[in-house]
Amino acid sequence: GGSNVLMGDPTSTNGGQGGQVWMSGINGYLQSTTANEYFGWRLALSNNNTVFVGAPNNATGGANAGRVYLSNYGGTGYQSNIQTISPPTPTANDQFGFAVASAGNRVVIGAPGHDSAGPNAGAVFVYQKIRGVWQLAAKLVAPDPGGGYDAFGYSLAMVNNTVVIGAPNDDSDANPLS
Repeated sequence: GGSNVLMGDPTSTNGGQGGQVWMSGINGYLQSTTANEYFGWRLALSNNNTVFVGAPNNATGGANAGRVYLSNYGGTGYQSNIQTISPPTPTANDQFGFAVASAGNRVVIGAPGHDSAGPNAGAVFVYQKIRGVWQLAAKLVAPDPGGGYDAFGYSLAMVNNTVVIGAPNDDSDANPLS
């Protein structure tokens, strides 16, 4: 196990306008200068040195379109914003970055308000690190979004190549275990 803690404070205006992430061990901060983007809403750590910071209310591309910021993190410091991941098609209220999880050279990013499979049906975007850059590898949508409003991608967990995706508003009557 590790000895450091990362803590998001998405409503903080301490030193920034749109949230911050506190890092123990170095007592450092990553801060947003974009008002109300909820920087630090969700966090993920990859390979013990890359921090993914969800900012689901970022307004680049539309109100609450969302964005994810990447920073290197180590025991002696951090390098802020080594890469920014924006949704492939930024759209208002998608909330890209509402959930973030990673394992190895992959990261999954939830956008529970994404509308491609129906209104607010949600989507999860899979990124892979290729030659040092995180690139879009796949887009996942609910297998049965019905009329929408599933919020697929509301929560995420990832271990190795297995991804668990939450869709709290799913109203499917199908039993996936039968």
